[in-house]
Amino acid sequence: MHSDRQEQLHQKNLWPCRQEAAINSDLKESADLAWCAGFLDGEGCVMLVKNRRNCGNGVNYRARVCIPQNCLPTLHAFQDRVGVHCKLIQLPHRESYTRPIYQINFDGVHAFNLLKKLRPYLVRKAAEADVIFEYYRTCEPSRHFGPKGAPAHIWHARERCHDALRCLK
Repeated sequence: MHSDRQEQLHQKNLWPCRQEAAINSDLKESADLAWCAGFLDGEGCVMLVKNRRNCGNGVNYRARVCIPQNCLPTLHAFQDRVGVHCKLIQLPHRESYTRPIYQINFDGVHAFNLLKKLRPYLVRKAAEADVIFEYYRTCEPSRHFGPKGAPAHIWHARERCHDALRCLK
């Protein structure tokens, strides 16, 4: 049985270990997110997809981040590290492909959440992420305006963001 003094020393010795474990966990998460940001910078695409509709002004925009890749384990590692909902698909085979091509797609608010998580580490796609943030800040993408569509000022803001993103490509 430990004396009170031994117990106090034991607890004091555990504190640096717990603190070090927390620091190591934070560093690992930072390293994982930095790797994901680098992968997105090199292989990914950030876009506002134009969707045709039968009501309102006939068009709507949706944020999307996609990453095509022929190495499925790499895409699984990306999914696990970012922890944001996405869809993994296999692209249709083409004669020019020597291997199957897979793609992960982050749509709508999931694309926004992914970019928000990776933004501190992004380089090439940083400006594109900022346009998506501006789109969510000013364009009310999750709001449905009914059969008449979005008001003119919101519609113009959406088009401005779409054009700004295209200019960055």
